[in-house]
Amino acid sequence: MAQRSGGEHRCVEAPARRSGGKAAASPEKALNCCVRSVALVERAGNALGTLAFTWATVVLLGGYPTVLRPTDDFWFATTIVFLEAARMFSRNNRLDYQVFFHTRGAARSLGWKGLVIIIPPAALRVVLALVRLIPHNYYGDGDDTTGDKTNLAPSLNIFYGMVLGQGILYLVACTLDIFTFIPRRSIARHGGFEGQLGMESINLYHGYVLEKCMERDALAPKKISLSSFAMDSLNSDSPRMQLHGIRLMHNLLQTEPAKTQLLAKLTTSANTSARLINMLDWTHPRNTTIRLFAAKVTAELAKGLRVVTTPGLIQSVSALLDCGNKVRGRGNPLMDTDDEQEAMHDPVLNVSDNHEERCIAVPDSGNLLETQDRSTQQVGTTEQSSEEEPLAETDQDLLCSLLWQCQFYTIWLVVIRATLLHRLTSINGETGIMLRHKVSKHAFLLRNLAKILEDCTSSQESRKLVAGILRNLAVDGNTRQEIGCIQVVITRLMQEFLSLCRPSATHADHVLQKVAGQALAMLAMESVHNSSVILNETGHVFIKELTTMIHDDRYRCVAASLLRSMCLHARPELDESDLQAISYSVREVLERIMNAEGAELEILIGLSSEICKVIPEDFARELEHGYIKDRFVKRLVNALNANMEPSAHYPGIRRVIIQQAINMMEHDPCYASCFGNCRMAEAVSMVEETASKAENYSIFLGDVGLMEHREPLTSLVARVKQLLAVRPIQQPSIST
Repeated sequence: MAQRSGGEHRCVEAPARRSGGKAAASPEKALNCCVRSVALVERAGNALGTLAFTWATVVLLGGYPTVLRPTDDFWFATTIVFLEAARMFSRNNRLDYQVFFHTRGAARSLGWKGLVIIIPPAALRVVLALVRLIPHNYYGDGDDTTGDKTNLAPSLNIFYGMVLGQGILYLVACTLDIFTFIPRRSIARHGGFEGQLGMESINLYHGYVLEKCMERDALAPKKISLSSFAMDSLNSDSPRMQLHGIRLMHNLLQTEPAKTQLLAKLTTSANTSARLINMLDWTHPRNTTIRLFAAKVTAELAKGLRVVTTPGLIQSVSALLDCGNKVRGRGNPLMDTDDEQEAMHDPVLNVSDNHEERCIAVPDSGNLLETQDRSTQQVGTTEQSSEEEPLAETDQDLLCSLLWQCQFYTIWLVVIRATLLHRLTSINGETGIMLRHKVSKHAFLLRNLAKILEDCTSSQESRKLVAGILRNLAVDGNTRQEIGCIQVVITRLMQEFLSLCRPSATHADHVLQKVAGQALAMLAMESVHNSSVILNETGHVFIKELTTMIHDDRYRCVAASLLRSMCLHARPELDESDLQAISYSVREVLERIMNAEGAELEILIGLSSEICKVIPEDFARELEHGYIKDRFVKRLVNALNANMEPSAHYPGIRRVIIQQAINMMEHDPCYASCFGNCRMAEAVSMVEETASKAENYSIFLGDVGLMEHREPLTSLVARVKQLLAVRPIQQPSIST
């Protein structure tokens, strides 16, 4: 696993493909030969049966109806005729024929104990024929000369002989079918068919080959393969067969030449390709496994797809991109918006099916990505053992990651590409780390994102998506610095966030403004360079704008985070007007801390801690003159005690509280007595005992922490204990 600086690391390595070979080249070849042998023997038996049926009805029952002995031959012939008629007419009913007359599966091996025969008609034919052929007493024991019996005996011999031959051929076919277990096991071993579902697929293919061999001409060449079976299964109406078909396709794509053969058939079969693409849009929970494998197969098929030949492709892929994103938010006000979590407009789903109308509906802003290397390696190895099992979160993410791997460069329009990148860069966990790493490696990506932001004709939706992509990519330290070096990106994000070019504001404008602010907040985190660039972009109007936005519920967290970064990383560049604006905001920040909870509380305390360092006198004066010092200190201690269990939504809340206390006590040791009277020492001792690795990160995406702090929490605890230990003369106590 490769490690990257800047907070994101652990690149996931894709598994290697299975090597090819003679066995892997055509694992079904041996089985096809065995099944063809079974089919030929069974067809020979069917031919004898049909001939016997005709012979009995025309020659025996038609020519000798009065001389056939009613005690034996008449009823024997009649029984055999009806048995054969049932076989012939049941061909129209597949289920009846397979249950009563099919040779496949008629006999099963019991190891060393022998065989058990389960379609009795084959044995019945042999028994009936032998019962009359062996005694050979067609005329009876007497001298009955009723009727003309000329050629009766030869006629019966021929009839019973054909029935005996038919029965023997059926039994031979049953026996040969037993030995197909050898090539079936070979397919399972060399073709990667594992588990119960894999063996079930092989058995279904066995029946498929036999059925094909029993159709039409016996000796005509038939192109029967696993790929053709997979395609026919995919096109069936049975959900179980569809699952087998799509899993089989995925298996075949792991080896050559099976992969080449399957892809060649898929690209020339419009119906199958359309069915495969439509599976991406199957949103019912019972179809989640089929949907996952459809994405995997589509990832391999993508290079040969065309919009005009695959109806519904864009809509289906767009729906697939939405999977998982709307059902789980990340809970971080710097990474989420209500618009993105609940009702993010996807223009692709409302665009006409006509290709030309699509091009008109989407602004032409150039490619987001230039065509790069066409990697088709599978990402991850998670597969489901049955269709009833729900997809794990990693599998939901895998659906999107597979689309990134397939690179639909021949079909994506600008907004679709942006939507894809936005979904990919929003993915949580290890998969998200890997995908953001892959996306950020594209040399032309940031340049083209900047062009879309710079283009005045680009749609608001496009700019919002681009701002979200930049925000998501900025969680990585290296990418954060790279983005900050592109001046036009900072300029355009600042304009969107501060609404400098917007005469009026709609709901969509506010959403874009918030996402742009989030992108700036992520760029400024832990970056002296980016903070300086952002501050200097507007000639120091920025600080005043931020202090105003803190009063607005919609932008409070974003503005507070940005103001904190300015105080932390750009302190030498703040002028008197900036410091004065910050001073005016102190009371609002302190009052908000009294009522805030969760992530908002963490962000506001982080800001107040930095304000305490930048303008300590103004901060202390606001505490004293506002008569909120006692309340504020108790609020900090109570919040520390209330957050002994770290949350992924605000992992650094205890860290910022302790840092706030340190900054206050370092400025004025008298605060040590205030904290001591509120039992701060006991609270930080509990923090020391329950310190968690999760508290070393600024944000979490899923279960992965990003932006690791340089100083461990235990060091801050030690510092605050030291300051509490040297507190001055006791101050008037604060009532608890």
